[in-house]
Amino acid sequence: STRKESSAASDVYKRQIEDMELEEKLKGENFYTIDNTRSRSNNSEKEASLKAVAYAKKYWKNYNPSYPDWGTDCANFVSQCLYAGEKTMKHKYPKIDDSRNWFSYGSKKEPSQVSSTWRGANMFKWHWESRSYEYKDFDLSKSGELKKLYDFAQAGYPISFLNSNDNATHTLIITNFNNRNKDVGVRNHTGRVDDAETGIRWLSGDSKKVRVYKVYNL
Repeated sequence: STRKESSAASDVYKRQIEDMELEEKLKGENFYTIDNTRSRSNNSEKEASLKAVAYAKKYWKNYNPSYPDWGTDCANFVSQCLYAGEKTMKHKYPKIDDSRNWFSYGSKKEPSQVSSTWRGANMFKWHWESRSYEYKDFDLSKSGELKKLYDFAQAGYPISFLNSNDNATHTLIITNFNNRNKDVGVRNHTGRVDDAETGIRWLSGDSKKVRVYKVYNL
């Protein structure tokens, strides 16, 4: 038993070191600028997820002027994070409200240049339900559900808050973990912030039903 615990602790420490090394590697890389034409790099899924998290940490408070400001900004913000995290835009279908599309072009408020899935919470949910590797629901009003979410979640996964009809009312992205309390920290726009300095919102303060999308194969 002691040997197993020691091995598990060693694995955790190794992952922490790997994450630190990747974050150091990404320092100074300009992945915040928007260029819809450049080809995406072949980085690992881990590096891609760290880019999404880094973007969320950079822009949780100060809006990125490379994108239009739509006011109600939750899904728009998380879509930007995922694009910074190497998720490619999709624009094969003519209607902007087609759930298979996911795109945003330019910095001006031109509705025809932004898909409904990019900036609408419920349409974002429809798109990533079909595009993610899998997704799971957790009812944070019930005991033990936050721990289950903690066990499933990875930094860079987006989440939706759902109402009683399973329609999405808010969109957030996972960026932090409290390993002692088994808590999950998120960043969001137009939503509650628990730490004014870092922008973290801890899900232990919520009693919502949430849907978590596994968008990176970690």
